[in-house]
Amino acid sequence: MKEIEAISPETLEKLKLTLLEMMRDIDQICKEHKLDYFLIGGTLLGAVRHKGFIPWDDDLDIAMPRKDYEKLIKIFKNNENSKYILQSIETDKNYWLPFAKVRKKNTLFDDLPTRNVKSHRGIFIDIFPLDDAHDEKNRKQNAKVRLAKLLKLIADFKTTASITKEISGTKKYIIKNIVAILFKPISTHRLLILQKKIITNLADDDALYFINVGSQYSFKKQTMPKTMYYPSKELRFEELILKAPSEYIYFLERIYGKSYMELPPKDKRKTHAPSKIIFDTNEGEHPRKLKKKVES
Repeated sequence: MKEIEAISPETLEKLKLTLLEMMRDIDQICKEHKLDYFLIGGTLLGAVRHKGFIPWDDDLDIAMPRKDYEKLIKIFKNNENSKYILQSIETDKNYWLPFAKVRKKNTLFDDLPTRNVKSHRGIFIDIFPLDDAHDEKNRKQNAKVRLAKLLKLIADFKTTASITKEISGTKKYIIKNIVAILFKPISTHRLLILQKKIITNLADDDALYFINVGSQYSFKKQTMPKTMYYPSKELRFEELILKAPSEYIYFLERIYGKSYMELPPKDKRKTHAPSKIIFDTNEGEHPRKLKKKVES
């Protein structure tokens, strides 16, 4: 177990205000261009259980059908004067994840695992692509998804191998470095391009299911009928009104179980544990910090 610096409660509240500002702008872009999105994961759970952020949470997650996800990437690429950048494998060859992040320019979200990555590391909102799929019992599909998940894991290990010892422990540090050495000849970018190709070829436009392979949760849990998403419903999230899956209760029970309205024990309340956040790098603002233990 390792002690690292974590953001103060005051900084966490300021971070949430920044994320709300970003989400308001993303929601407006989606409305202007008629793009679908849905609150997912802990953000959806927060909307239902807390009418906003989970109190200890430090991020915000949405998902988009792949066709809308790709359109959003092009919108940001064509608007270089925006106060945001969209980071994905299509826009950044140093990027290490199979989903996108919208980041606010001139900010910093410093989390230890990605500290050495030569890429934008500003305050972010995660955007996951929803891909066409068959149901979760399809064996051929499951074999392809397991391969895609493995490629995602290798890409993550290659990216975080050099710094994770201080937060992951010696065993995981050694495993990650072995993987990084074995796959050194293959770039992270190539691994994720292959991963995307596998996933986008799972099914056709007539597919009745969506799958979210980028999620941390089981891909079988994340394979759901499209009717669970459409038509979207509006939920309050702090002062915003945002889109959620139509059957959001089904969604939450599938991911978190029927007790999703109960608060988890304190040792299960995980965050990204950023060591530093800067809200304006031009001003060099370094918010006050406090000590926090991170479970190994």
